[in-house]
Amino acid sequence: MFKVSVIIPVYNRAKLIKEAVESALNFEQVGEVLIVDDGSTDGSLEICKEISQQEKRVKIFRHPNGNNKGVSASRNLGIKNARFEYISFLDSDDFYHKNRFELDEKVFEENPEASVVYSLSQIQFENGNTESFGTNKNLLREVNNNRNEFYRYVLEKEIMLGHISSVTFKKTVFYKIPKWFDTRLSLHEDTEFWNRVARKYPFYSGQLSISVSTYTHHTGNTISKRSKDSEIKLLVVFIDNVGIHHLWDFEKNYIIYHLARAISNPIRPHWIRKTILHGVQIVLIPVKNVFTRYFYHWGMRHLKL
Repeated sequence: MFKVSVIIPVYNRAKLIKEAVESALNFEQVGEVLIVDDGSTDGSLEICKEISQQEKRVKIFRHPNGNNKGVSASRNLGIKNARFEYISFLDSDDFYHKNRFELDEKVFEENPEASVVYSLSQIQFENGNTESFGTNKNLLREVNNNRNEFYRYVLEKEIMLGHISSVTFKKTVFYKIPKWFDTRLSLHEDTEFWNRVARKYPFYSGQLSISVSTYTHHTGNTISKRSKDSEIKLLVVFIDNVGIHHLWDFEKNYIIYHLARAISNPIRPHWIRKTILHGVQIVLIPVKNVFTRYFYHWGMRHLKL
């Protein structure tokens, strides 16, 4: 039977958390909703307690002493306490659509080897406009069902595998991927985890024609805090988790490209930015083995990781 544990980390979302939880409770496939309060101070916890009193599927967890430990630690606490065979995530200011698990259930049933299913999501802006988020391509079909080529294809094409709210995992995935969401990252933690999962498991496609969830874009989103330093930290943590001696050549190329992009993105005008973006790669790709080791050790020291 297809039953999902939905994990919702919450930090000061009193105005939005009820809508998020109720959107997850709409499905018979949802066996439980695990709310992880991350030290909220705005009444979010009280609202969650009211919901849990009315709905037995809702369970509330907190960090020791009610501390704030960040979204990665909160998702990890939810994973640790999840009871059902499948796990999905939902941020406390987002919500699921009515079709959220329809194709997921079918894909897992028809493909017993599948461990991850991704679907299309959408961003909703403060002015009410929306746009798609994630890829609408069947990526395994793009690589002729070659599971070994899937990860390389995703990295080299810079494909967004889906929003945190539109991907469903078999719980067994978390037994094979150490550290889960890395608590050293307060930004890009889902991207870093997605990459490590994709090294071992191809993502099967779910609903690609219409979105299954909405990500609300507002000034409080962590995405607005992304910077050159946060991009560099993502790359260093990824190397650390994979292991400097286990990186494949195409991963080293990926690291150099994203480092070059992080360095060049803030630069204006456009032609100078492009020159630096390509110039850094031209210089570093031929010496990528030496450079990635240097970059990793420098990053670990510089970022105090």
